[in-house]
Amino acid sequence: AVAQVRAAAASSGRHIALLGDLQGPKIRTGALVVPGILQRGRQVSLTAVAGADGEGVIPISHPELVEALVVRDRVLLADGQIELRVRSCERDRVECVVVRGGKLNPRQGVSVPGRPMRLPALTGKDMADMAFCAELGMDYLAISFVRSAADVIACRAAVEALNWKVPVIAKLEQKEVLAHLDSVFAAADAVMVARGDLGVELPLGQVPAVQKDLIERANRVGVPVITATEMLESMVQGNRPTRAEASDVANAIWDGTDAVMLSQETSVGAHPIEAVQAMAQICRAAEAHPAYQRARLPWENRGEVGSAIAHAAASVARELRAAVIIAFTESGMTALRVSKAHPDVPVLAASPHPEVLRRTALYSGVVPLAAEAGHDTDDMVDKATAGARAAGLVRSGQRVVVVAGIPIGQPGQTNLLRVLTVR
Repeated sequence: AVAQVRAAAASSGRHIALLGDLQGPKIRTGALVVPGILQRGRQVSLTAVAGADGEGVIPISHPELVEALVVRDRVLLADGQIELRVRSCERDRVECVVVRGGKLNPRQGVSVPGRPMRLPALTGKDMADMAFCAELGMDYLAISFVRSAADVIACRAAVEALNWKVPVIAKLEQKEVLAHLDSVFAAADAVMVARGDLGVELPLGQVPAVQKDLIERANRVGVPVITATEMLESMVQGNRPTRAEASDVANAIWDGTDAVMLSQETSVGAHPIEAVQAMAQICRAAEAHPAYQRARLPWENRGEVGSAIAHAAASVARELRAAVIIAFTESGMTALRVSKAHPDVPVLAASPHPEVLRRTALYSGVVPLAAEAGHDTDDMVDKATAGARAAGLVRSGQRVVVVAGIPIGQPGQTNLLRVLTVR
């Protein structure tokens, strides 16, 4: 699949970023003696003991969950569809009563909102999958069920042990992580608002407000943010999204998310191509609306030169009605800074490095532009401008704003702003 995506990207002249998503310590039900409907009021037992079976016994994949439970805890099965209440606890077995019934099948998600558990940030499977992602050359790596910055730091250490450099995305889907957002944002290269598990961990009515808060906080600190899960859920079966789903996607964009993500719609859905087309149509319409610029909070890092240059570039482009901002970038950071300043015009991320161009696909309003390395600043600007003109992104007579770092070739510096007219 990776080879197919790379080949399709090359043939279409596009720069496509690939994300490796680690499963994390996802707790699930095991094999059931008689899968079926759990009726309200029924007594059931939870256990992680291997081979345990019997009527009303529900095997659990992680013994840590059984050990952590206390009387009156809420246990949610099937990603929140079924609710149990703990009645009594033994050493390796917990007795529960069904509060909200439903159909239970093997390998369905289990969670206990508000009950911390001693689970590793990375499982053995995660470590093997991480090595496979490194071998495939993934452009991003996402760690699931992040509880604190320590989980992100552990993931980054594991990545470094593989002698691999890749941005780490923290998936925000645990109630526990909400108390540690500042440190998580500081540790991660990007974050994902994973509303599926987050919607199980939190009361349903709180999820929209938490989503808005997470997007706003990410924008304030200049961290890319992805909004994911159930965005066009009806298209798992249907060939057209609902109006409510279209509004959900648009509102996430107006709130300032950098990316919106499809999951089941394209992984197992009946209409994956139509789902992508519908998502793209909604995104374009949302970006064309005045609310797109009004609601987006620009990132400010006072005293930091790169932030000041990025904000100046956005302001100059608006004042001079420039066609684009060309951001020369060795690592992607210059393009990200300008993206987070939320200019009115497209940002062309000019770089000679294919892996950097692919990673900028996550940045809102950024268009990757392959550009040869220049001998000096003038040569660099000439080559990038010529490339943008050849790609149809600018035309003769238009003004462009150029942002770069000097000395050339040193990543992490954004200290140059120029305005020029395309010849």
